[in-house]
Amino acid sequence: MLKVACSAQYHVVMNNNTLKQNQDSTVSNLCDSFIAQNVYDVIADLLQSSHIVPEQNHGGREKLTAEVHLLVTLWYLANQECFRAVADRFGVSESSALRAVRRITDWLRGLAHIFIRWPNVTKAKETERLFYERAHMPRVIGAIDGSHIAIQAPTHRADDYVNRKGVHSVILQAVVDPNMLFVDIYAGEPGSLHDARVLRKSPLGLFAKAQQQMGSLFHNASVLVGDAAYPCLPWLVTHKPWQAQL
Repeated sequence: MLKVACSAQYHVVMNNNTLKQNQDSTVSNLCDSFIAQNVYDVIADLLQSSHIVPEQNHGGREKLTAEVHLLVTLWYLANQECFRAVADRFGVSESSALRAVRRITDWLRGLAHIFIRWPNVTKAKETERLFYERAHMPRVIGAIDGSHIAIQAPTHRADDYVNRKGVHSVILQAVVDPNMLFVDIYAGEPGSLHDARVLRKSPLGLFAKAQQQMGSLFHNASVLVGDAAYPCLPWLVTHKPWQAQL
């Protein structure tokens, strides 16, 4: 009996050590390829003080720490792995991994307005200066573009989500500053939509369309820059692809 108990305790210790090594390697891998170390540290500190992770875990299983919640979520977002593989990596159940991802993504979405903000007058002037120093473009406060995020085919109107490459996707429209930081995002439109239409439907496009409100977004006649997929507007400068003439 004692031999069995010692063996069980040994396997528990070994499993705990393996999981700890997995967590350490996960942080290293994520910070090498998916998220900067300083950004991870900020998110981890905010999560520790947020108290969104339950104090107790029902069902008799060991409570998932805030760090495990965060690592499970970031690993799931950074890798195309099923919940079974993610759960196995961190030694948790699939249902616990799913709850962790939902809890952390909802929490991060609630923080978006703190970190993703349109530049005020002072910030806009600084942004214009940086754009001009780096690209010699005057009065620019942001660059806009769209990106397709692959999804599984939805059960309703699946064809609407097929993009030009034949993949089901939703579109992320983003405006970034010279340091590649988001200042505005809009996501969720079907992948078949053109970038110009996504812009028209987005809060940014609708808000800027009201001429009397443009001054609150684009101070001192500042503009965004975009590619040829966007229309040329008073607040959006685009370029046309160069075509050689024979």
